[in-house]
Amino acid sequence: VQVTVLAEPGNHTLARNEYETSAADLPEQIARGIALSVGARPGGILAHTRTPLPRVQERFLEGRRLWSARRKPSLHRSIELFQEAAAMDPDYVWDYVGMADSYSVLAANSMESPAEVVPKAEAAARRAVALSPDLAEAHASLGFVFYTQWNWKGADEELKVARRLNPNLSIALFRSAVVLCAFGRFDEALRILEDAEVIDPFSPFPPVAIAEIDGYKRDYQAAFAAAQEAQRRMPKQSFEPPWGPLLRLGRVDEARSVLRAWKGQGADPLELALAEILVRAVNDVPGARADFERLRKEGRVRLAHFQIASIFASLREPDAALDEMEKALAARETDLVSIQWVPEFDSLRIDPRYRRTIGAMGLTPP
Repeated sequence: VQVTVLAEPGNHTLARNEYETSAADLPEQIARGIALSVGARPGGILAHTRTPLPRVQERFLEGRRLWSARRKPSLHRSIELFQEAAAMDPDYVWDYVGMADSYSVLAANSMESPAEVVPKAEAAARRAVALSPDLAEAHASLGFVFYTQWNWKGADEELKVARRLNPNLSIALFRSAVVLCAFGRFDEALRILEDAEVIDPFSPFPPVAIAEIDGYKRDYQAAFAAAQEAQRRMPKQSFEPPWGPLLRLGRVDEARSVLRAWKGQGADPLELALAEILVRAVNDVPGARADFERLRKEGRVRLAHFQIASIFASLREPDAALDEMEKALAARETDLVSIQWVPEFDSLRIDPRYRRTIGAMGLTPP
């Protein structure tokens, strides 16, 4: 059997090997030969190429499917499955990669307290790297953990290792773009995401990130188009519809229409209510404030401090926004980095409290 490994884009040859062995030994021989050809160290069976027990693999695959949904209940369930699999086979590296990624998404998407989940993410990612130092996915996971900690140097170094080990690993490209965005290097980030799309054209995550970056650049027409593309690719994925770019473009009635359609599709009631408040704030700030206060009195506002700060900024309550921003800093909420670019915070950029918050994250105020 002759096996050729091509690198995309470009289809240049990474490795070409010939094998003459029994069918039973062929998979392991191919895996070992390719790994050594592209730079992995020689030794015993590579931790990331050996075949796990079927029940371990089943749990990992189901956990990864749940992780890709990016919803809080599915992420928690994915962690349970990864932990069950790790208990059955403590040296199976992929379960630790899965755990690290699920914990990191809980932190990065403000679903859980970073103080609670980030240490668990770091422990899992470090275990993965220790088990398989030549596995690009392990380094990509650790790099993303460092991103959630605002450890910019560590994130950059680990993601560079991941991309050296596997230049075609789309998740490493995606996360590298996320780190670049923290420093306002949007054009570089977009170029990397375009490469990720070539490598993995079916992934919804590059177009979601592209939509967000286009929004940071204030190119709302492009942001709207990218958000639509993400929904086209993954119609069953739970994406928030692109009402935000429409609002920025002044197409308020269209934004309202999108929200009505979202409601009919079973939108999360809190997410829908908050979106409706922000749309109302364009022409009726007092009414939007009253709606938000009613939600808070009803105990329905279960948001991270960063998210509340963004709402207060939209409602033109700068002191309340700055108070919540400082609470987000104390809680080390990952998404706080985006206050540099989202337009809601434009009026606060010269405030000393705003600038101190940016500096405390190891960043330079724009």
